[in-house]
Amino acid sequence: MHRLAHYSGRFLTKSKPFFNWWVMELRQMAHPLLKHIEEEKTVSVLSIYADRMELRVHNAGDHEDATQAIPVPLEQLNDDQRLALCSQTAASTLLVCLPAQEVHLLTIQHTTATPATYESLTYRLLQEAPIDVKRLVFAWRRSGTAAPDKTNMRFLDVALCRRAFLENTIETVKDIGISPAAIGFGLSNPDQLDYVFPIRDYLDAATSLKTHINKALLAGMVAIPLFAMAGIGIYSHLAARTIQQELALRAAQHGDSDALLRKHAALTAIHAELTRASASPITTNVLNELGRSVPDNTWLSEIRFEGQHLSIVGQSADAAKAAKALSQSPTLSDIRLGSVSSPGAGGTATQFEISATVITKP
Repeated sequence: MHRLAHYSGRFLTKSKPFFNWWVMELRQMAHPLLKHIEEEKTVSVLSIYADRMELRVHNAGDHEDATQAIPVPLEQLNDDQRLALCSQTAASTLLVCLPAQEVHLLTIQHTTATPATYESLTYRLLQEAPIDVKRLVFAWRRSGTAAPDKTNMRFLDVALCRRAFLENTIETVKDIGISPAAIGFGLSNPDQLDYVFPIRDYLDAATSLKTHINKALLAGMVAIPLFAMAGIGIYSHLAARTIQQELALRAAQHGDSDALLRKHAALTAIHAELTRASASPITTNVLNELGRSVPDNTWLSEIRFEGQHLSIVGQSADAAKAAKALSQSPTLSDIRLGSVSSPGAGGTATQFEISATVITKP
């Protein structure tokens, strides 16, 4: 029992993070329903620094924003901190703000004749500030600097970030279990990033994985209770079967006990009868006399006392001789030879019956 309690405690300790994660995922899936009865948190901003992080939750309505300092960098979060972060951002739109030392800002000119697109800005960056677009990613916004008068040019502010750092950040966020709506830099407003880097291609795999996880969770919500009910049913069936076997065994033992009691009662009666007969000196004398008087070719199969009347059944090669021998006994009188049967085929002995009266001496 002690070993079972020990292993049960270890199992609960090991499985606690999984169940916490599962509850958090179910809570996030049920968010469309929970938002009607819970306070809605519109935007959560996770600001990443070199040695720490800061999570700010911008609440809807009249509630003040909540800010929490996290004293470790993103890649050094432990399991409890990861679960807490997932729980705090589950019911809100998450924005991730990258550290300033990983983002480089510059301003470029772009014609107003064509819209600013990722491809057109890539071309402008290659022309004005040669960069390796395979190693860098960028985002842009309209600049606050005024363009020269009477030109068809405009200024755009561009933020550059190393592709490797962005990919590592996305992988770390995915490992934690949170799904950011955007990753960028700069917070002019408390609930909006100034620059948003393109992360759709990076999050497609995470979205697909999230879909599979949600399907698995929904299947688990149905399968786990069914398996639990099946396990309880199997256990109950086995327990009932064990009880039935035990009851059958006890019934068999009880029947054996009754049979033994009946045999014991019969043997006790026989023993009492033999004890009573052996205690009578007349019975002892008669038996001794029969042993001395019966011829060698005669044997007795039944001796029955009824008061002073004695009945003898036996077999002998000469029944008359056996009756005559018994008539010489001083303890017997009135010897009568009863029925005598013919010997069987190939046999010489005949079955006889002799009755006599026992002589009692005062």
